Parts: sequence; structure tokens; C-alpha cells
Amino acid sequence: MSKVKKEDGEEQMSQAHYMIKAAQEKEELQRRGDELDDKIRRAEKEIRSLENTLGHLVQRNQKFKENFASANQQNQSELEEKQTLEEQSRAANEVLFKKKKVMAQLEQEAQEDVQRYEELQRSMAQIEAQVNELQAARDVLRQDVDGQAPKLDRAQQALEAAKGRAAQAGVELGPEAPAALDLEARGLREQN
Repeated sequence: MSKVKKEDGEEQMSQAHYMIKAAQEKEELQRRGDELDDKIRRAEKEIRSLENTLGHLVQRNQKFKENFASANQQNQSELEEKQTLEEQSRAANEVLFKKKKVMAQLEQEAQEDVQRYEELQRSMAQIEAQVNELQAARDVLRQDVDGQAPKLDRAQQALEAAKGRAAQAGVELGPEAPAALDLEARGLREQN
């Protein structure tokens, strides 16, 4: 984990760390969305299959009902088959209902993941904009500092020259001496 040292000694997470973390979260959400899409496709396929089965069962059930209505006497085996088909039809309806409920839940989860993904994209765009702004400000400050270096060098040279002249003239140059303060002020004025 990269950290940036501040001048006061504290450590702070770098922008790159946050961007990497956001990219990892984005990738995880994308993967989860793909998994949910796959589950939805499988559930839809199962539902179509169950609907086809239910359609066949209903059709067969309807034919048996018509046969029973037209026949004066019902055969015991046909009655048992009718009951079996009705039970299968009820069971298929229950399974279909459960699968539709699961599919609705998966679709809701997929929508929530899409919303989280879009929010993460917006956050990443904001972080990138902030990083760009901070880098631009850093570059401007570096240029300012680099522009001040020659002035500082000239001021130091003028100060040293003035101190040398003062020492030759016998003037006291202690840190609090009026002459030393006057020389420093003059040297700074000359540079500006």
C-alpha cells in the first residue's frame, strides 16, 4: 500500500490507492452482475421449459376431461391418471411460481448492482478530476518555487558580500546588531 509523507510527518493514503480500490470494487460488481445475468438466463430457460411442460399437462388434462365428460363410465385407471396429471399440474404451477419469484429477485439484485456500478463510475470520475486538479496545482507551485530559486541565490550572494564589506569596515555583525539587520534588509531590497 503506497503512502505519501506529508511535511508534518503524518501519512495519508495516496490517490492511486483509492483509484485502485475503486477499480477493484468496479471489477467485483461487474463480475457479480455477470453471474446474476447468467442465473437470470438459466432461470428464464427453466421457466420456459416449465411453461412448456405445464402447457402439455394442461392440454392433456383438458383432453382427459373431455373424454371423461363424453364417456358414460369412467375407467379406474383413467381416473387415477387424471388425478396424477392434476397433481403434476399443481406441482408445476407451484414450481413455476417459485421460479418467477426467484427471477424477479435476481432481476432486482442485478438492477441494484447496476446502480452501484454507475455510482462507483461517478465517484471514480470525481476522484480523477480531483487528482488532475491537484496535479495541476502542484505543477504551478513547483514552477513558482523554481522561479524563486535564482532570486534566493542572488539574495544570499548579496548578503554574504555585504557581510564581508561590514567585517572589513569593523562593524559588529551579531544576529541582533542593528548593522546586521540593516544589511539584511538592504540585501533583500536589492534583490527585489
